[in-house]
Amino acid sequence: MNMEIFLPGLDKPVLVSEDKFGKVMDLVNIKFSLNNGGVINFKTGYVAISLSRYIINCPRNRCVDHKNHSQFDLTNENLRIATRSQNNANRRKKPECSSKYKGVCWDSDRNKWVARINFRYKEIYLGSFGVEAMAAEAYNIAALKYFGEFAYLNIIEKE
Repeated sequence: MNMEIFLPGLDKPVLVSEDKFGKVMDLVNIKFSLNNGGVINFKTGYVAISLSRYIINCPRNRCVDHKNHSQFDLTNENLRIATRSQNNANRRKKPECSSKYKGVCWDSDRNKWVARINFRYKEIYLGSFGVEAMAAEAYNIAALKYFGEFAYLNIIEKE
C-alpha cells in the first residue's frame, strides 16, 4: 500500500510505500526543496541529500532511477538503484530535437528520418526511414537490446 505525505517546503505530496513511511516521517520537521533538476532534497547541516537516495539507501557510486520519471513518486515500485549509464538510458528525449521520438532526427540531406542510439560511448546508426514512426520503432528495438529494463521506449502514435 502506498501513502501520500505532504512535506514542508513542497507544493504537492510525495507518494511513498508503506514500509518507507516511518523513514520519511522521521524527517517531517526538516524543510524540503527542489533543486534545478527537480530532485527533492533536504539538508543536514550544509549537505543536501536527495530524498530518493535516502529512502532506498543508495550507495554513493550509484544513481537512483525513477522508472516513471516522477520525483514525487518514491514508492518501491518506482525507485531502483542504477549505474549512471542505466539511469541515462531511462532519460526522455531532448526537447530541442527535430523528432517527437527519442533517438530519431530528420536528415535534411537525405530527406529521411534517421534512428541512432548511443551505447558504451559510441553512436550506433540504426537506419534511415521515410516514416518517423518506423525510425522510432527501430530505436525501441535497439534500446531494449542494449538497455533492457532501463530502456526508455517511445510511445508510437498510429498513423
